[in-house]
Amino acid sequence: MTFYHLDSLNKLVYSNSHSTSCDSDKRAGFKAVLYAITTIFFITPAYGDWTALDSGVTTDLSAVDFPANSNTGYVVGNRGTILKTSNAGNSWKKQNSRTRASLKDVDFIDDLTGYAVGLDGTILKTTNGGSSWTALNSGTSLNLYTVNFPVDANTGYVGGDSRTLLKTTDGGQTWTPQFGPDGYVRDIIFPQNSQSGYISTIYGTLGYIYKTTDGGQNWTRVLWLEDASPYSMSFPVDDQVGYVANHDTYSRHGIWKTSDGGANWDFVTAGITAVPVAVDFPVNAQTGFAGGYAGAILQTNDAGTSWTEGGIGINTTLRDVHFVDNSTGYAVGNNGVIVKSSNGGTPQEETVYLHPTASGSVNTFTHITSCSADWDCVNDQTGNLGTGLPETVNSRDYVADGSGNRAMFALDDGVLGSNSSVSKICVSLAATQYNGSRASISYQRVGIDPAPIDTAAFWVTYWYNGMASHCWSNLNWSASELDALEIGVKSVSGKWLEASQLYVKVFYTASP
Repeated sequence: MTFYHLDSLNKLVYSNSHSTSCDSDKRAGFKAVLYAITTIFFITPAYGDWTALDSGVTTDLSAVDFPANSNTGYVVGNRGTILKTSNAGNSWKKQNSRTRASLKDVDFIDDLTGYAVGLDGTILKTTNGGSSWTALNSGTSLNLYTVNFPVDANTGYVGGDSRTLLKTTDGGQTWTPQFGPDGYVRDIIFPQNSQSGYISTIYGTLGYIYKTTDGGQNWTRVLWLEDASPYSMSFPVDDQVGYVANHDTYSRHGIWKTSDGGANWDFVTAGITAVPVAVDFPVNAQTGFAGGYAGAILQTNDAGTSWTEGGIGINTTLRDVHFVDNSTGYAVGNNGVIVKSSNGGTPQEETVYLHPTASGSVNTFTHITSCSADWDCVNDQTGNLGTGLPETVNSRDYVADGSGNRAMFALDDGVLGSNSSVSKICVSLAATQYNGSRASISYQRVGIDPAPIDTAAFWVTYWYNGMASHCWSNLNWSASELDALEIGVKSVSGKWLEASQLYVKVFYTASP
């Protein structure tokens, strides 16, 4: 497998090739340096026509499926929740699942026949559009998280804890254990037939993607990520072009893409601050969507080359996103949230990247003194609008001790029109070295904020040039307030920390 990682600019560079057979456990060259992000709070609406639907429940929802058309759909969630709509989400009816087990995934072959899986080995089946559900004997009491019937109602796969991977060829009457790769199986997808497919697994802090070409008899590891949780996959047309949404408790996050059936993978969301959990390319490999923490929504229209960030306007983790076509889509999340877009999530906000300048700070904090030597000071980042990353990297020890002193950096003025309104800022820090330290990122608007607004402390990754990020949302700032913005970073655990790069992404509504 040809494997790629991120350097200090989070650009992908070739690492090396390794065998990825299930017997191989080579580690050299397999580190994928992903972004580290602290807790993201409330995200204001950045996409048009995301409408909150009345689910009628407050339980956490895990998965959504519209199998045949845009009118009939199903949602599953905790405490045996199954919801159905027959009118494109205008109303939802709770169905009798006859279980209290939390349901984690649902897959309908057509409007009538579908399967749901969940905790404690639960597998349910309906053949009448959910009017009644029958519990199937899975043969296990382990938790199940994913189900996929790729072609018809007879042959399907389910996966779950402790290497659990089951297959049926008789519509769920019997389930046969398959070879279970390391970890627990989080997602299964057979994009065009029941023979060639992929599973994502999580084993401790490692995330794997495996592929089979013989209906699950043999599996070959095609992607290995450290500190990763590959929760969701999307192969929209065949087994060649696909996407994986990755996050984990340490918050390295992003979307990976293969264009050659898993032989090679590219990290395609450099510069993105949102943490994706679910990904869906509904029609082809060009237009896709991802949902994640804090109601975040990502969209691409160029096969993952560039992504726009936004949100549904509700502070919830989106567990699944499903688009019927490139316009009509649904997302579900915690606390009974179901939202719908009818225009493909058309962005209403714009973004701009800012970088520190040498203009200095009116505060008593230290600040850089040589912009040309240490930082790329171009506000609009010509040529780098897709990532916001500086054109030149110069490692500097801006924060190099455990004293707790901030390095505070001013930003250029006049970036936005005078009538523009800022809704969110995301600050990312690239740390090149650490000594078991924790960091804090802060902002302060000169003459407005009496003291810097700090993030909670977060651990700095030991990965070379890992990124740490934080977002402040629901700001409603004027353009002049942005002009007064300063960004700070400090070590907060008595350990030394070296920081090499920092950039700020601003979400705003443009002036008329």
